[in-house]
Amino acid sequence: IDSIAAHSRLWERMHTSGLPTTGGVLTTHLGISDHSTLSAATDLVQQNLPSFASTLTDSGYTTHYMSAADPAWDNLGVWMSKWYTAQHYDRSREDDSTFFDHAISFIRDTLGTQEKPFLATLMTRSNHYPFNFAAGMTEEQKQKPLTERINYTMAYADRQVARLIHAIENKEWYQNTYVIIMADHGFPLGENGSSTMTGYAFSNATWIPFLIHGKGLEPMRDTATASQMDIAPTILELAGFAVPNIFMGHNLLRGHGEGYSLGAYTGVKAIGLDGYRLISKPSTEEKWLFAEGDTRQDNEVSKEHEDVAKRLQGKL
Repeated sequence: IDSIAAHSRLWERMHTSGLPTTGGVLTTHLGISDHSTLSAATDLVQQNLPSFASTLTDSGYTTHYMSAADPAWDNLGVWMSKWYTAQHYDRSREDDSTFFDHAISFIRDTLGTQEKPFLATLMTRSNHYPFNFAAGMTEEQKQKPLTERINYTMAYADRQVARLIHAIENKEWYQNTYVIIMADHGFPLGENGSSTMTGYAFSNATWIPFLIHGKGLEPMRDTATASQMDIAPTILELAGFAVPNIFMGHNLLRGHGEGYSLGAYTGVKAIGLDGYRLISKPSTEEKWLFAEGDTRQDNEVSKEHEDVAKRLQGKL
């Protein structure tokens, strides 16, 4: 990912707009922050909400959602069936090696040979808790400390992405293709006193990689704060579609100064604006303020900048 990032537009301050995976995946598709009190994947399933994928489908794209994990597990399959031409999941392809074998074959030999544009969305599985899904891991490796398992599965997933890129980069249609690489969320390891995915929204859980690689995009590292709700309008801009503005986010390619980010998590909300990021927990009236440049959030400054915290709390 580092090697392709050197030739891509990279956003260094991208945050997930919802936790856990369902929140991140749905906010990415919908361009709106996760719901602050409901579980959108299940509680809002009767809503017919448009996404960037459904817009592309309705506009003539063939769209395919490919997942190494069962989408039915967290009810994502119901949503993907609303938006995509087809879904791809098979219990025999739950490790990323066999999953990418299928994805490479289908993208290269089927989608790439059709005379119509396509969208392929791939959801990997190996670099996820408990971080022992990588093919070939020995029992000894699966018992290693958590940080070692994370490093192993992260490198493993990275190699699978590389296999995909190398398998298609010499195809003629690849020159007219955008590759977007991102995460659904991070993973806390006790930083800021939190080691769970719920109840907080510190950067260890919400700060994610995000890049776009493709024609017309000059390589650069963008430090504007952004969040997953910006991804849908950005993708549609890349595809050349002007659609009704249903998004809470904005097209990242147009530039909006220092930007802004927004997230709703389990019992917590967060906003990034004007060079700061505020995390707020309404149930306890706790709040934390960090400078955006403090990416690891080592220095909490709400007492030193009470006026900033109050202003951002009001906006949030």
